[in-house]
Amino acid sequence: MAIQRFDQEGYSTPRSDVLVIILGASEFPKSSFESNIAFANAADEISRYFLRKSSFNINPDNLLNRFNDPRSSSSILKDIGNFIRTRVDELREEGTSVTDLIMYYVGHGAFEKNEYYLAIQDTTNSHKAWSSIQAGALNSVFGEYAAWLRIVIILDACFSAGLASQMQGSYFELVKVNLAKKRIATKGISILASSSKDEVSMVTREGNLTMFTKALLLVLKNGSPDVNSSRLTLETIHFLLQLKCEELYESDAIQPQIHSPKQPEGVVAQVELFPNAYYEKEKEFEKLKKDIIIRQDIELATTTRKEEIRKQQLLEATEEELRLKKMFEHQDAIKQKIINEEIKLHNEINEHEDAYRIEAEQVTGRQLNWKLLDMWLQNKQLEKNGAILRKEKEQAGIESYIQVINRNIEIYDRKRSNNEGNYQELSETLFEFYEKRKQNEVQLKEVIYEIAKYKSEYNVYTSIFSGKLRAEFEQHISKNLPTDITFQSIVDNYSQRDYKKLKRGLDRQYFVEKTKSNLIFALYILFLILVVYSCFSVEVNS
Repeated sequence: MAIQRFDQEGYSTPRSDVLVIILGASEFPKSSFESNIAFANAADEISRYFLRKSSFNINPDNLLNRFNDPRSSSSILKDIGNFIRTRVDELREEGTSVTDLIMYYVGHGAFEKNEYYLAIQDTTNSHKAWSSIQAGALNSVFGEYAAWLRIVIILDACFSAGLASQMQGSYFELVKVNLAKKRIATKGISILASSSKDEVSMVTREGNLTMFTKALLLVLKNGSPDVNSSRLTLETIHFLLQLKCEELYESDAIQPQIHSPKQPEGVVAQVELFPNAYYEKEKEFEKLKKDIIIRQDIELATTTRKEEIRKQQLLEATEEELRLKKMFEHQDAIKQKIINEEIKLHNEINEHEDAYRIEAEQVTGRQLNWKLLDMWLQNKQLEKNGAILRKEKEQAGIESYIQVINRNIEIYDRKRSNNEGNYQELSETLFEFYEKRKQNEVQLKEVIYEIAKYKSEYNVYTSIFSGKLRAEFEQHISKNLPTDITFQSIVDNYSQRDYKKLKRGLDRQYFVEKTKSNLIFALYILFLILVVYSCFSVEVNS
């Protein structure tokens, strides 16, 4: 018995120790035999049974299907001989010995001059036996190419048991057969026939299968729980087949027969050849149970692990929430500290508000430099009280923002302690601190210089803006600035310290302009004096 191996799906590896041949026809165009689709269905189902992994599971190369072959009987028999010889040699080279041969035929069987034959598509009315597969010819092929094999013949045809008598003759009356020169030494032949030599075979009432093959497939696919073995013998199959026919067809049940010629090496029908499907299903069920148990263990372990991960994630989330809470509390404390510093600084600035207002009101208006004004406003250089740059928070994040504020507060404290109330110098220091961050320091100062001449808090210093100049300024802002920048926002976001600083610069500018104007006027007077003097000298000389 060949060693049984299993593939990754749990099925045994395809069997290579058995050869299968399928013969017959469902159409008989050259003879009066009736065509029947049930024959084709039966051949197809039998082929599926032998090839299916969960059934017989034969190596596909070990199956020869010549059903509905239109060629002559001699060609088909030649194919059979070549197939047996070729596969036996190929498998021998692979280290596998072929031990069994199964032949299945479905179609019409008949006698002509006591010669039983199996009809094929090439069978003709004029020479029915000669143009069909004759029992003697088939026996000769088996004798020549399969003499050392156990041969099982399954016939689903009328009078199919008639083949057994003629096969027997070849073993016990060799002198009457045309094989006298070739004494055949076989291991034996067993035949499972759908009917006796005097009975016809029938199809089911549905007409889709023959009665015999339908019952046979049910026996092969279901097996038997009463047989404590993984294989069934042909005799067991015959017994189960009789029971199945009585169950299915009752009074119309056919009577399958089994015949085994006397053989010196034992009866082939008693060899365990066909898989017991019930036994295989039990094994598959046990394997399925083990797989389910393993899967349940895996799922349990996975669920436990998921629960551990969930708890760990929950713990980490709680810790992170606490950490963020502490961080936000710390940030709120810093913000409050900054607000307190701003309030303190604002209070100090308010003490000098009146002085700044008086100085701002003394500023004389002049024509705006609109280009520089646009550059300053579009860049949103908005500063509060000369100490806090609002845009810093957006650019660097809260940590960087807090660092900048702390640094400014340190500068403020240091300068205040050193100068003791010299707020003018303090304002200049903070203003320069921010100015150095700009890309174009000189241009920005010019912009602020221009704005400072016309700008102050809207409600307090309205006297700076008068009539046409103020209307012109507001109209320019509304047309050229983003919607989030208004005249009031410009007023609110500029500190009084900056006003004072810019006022001082403005005074210097006025001084330069006044000096320049006086110099020009002096030069003009000098020029007139020189002209008058020149004219007077000419007249004197004359």
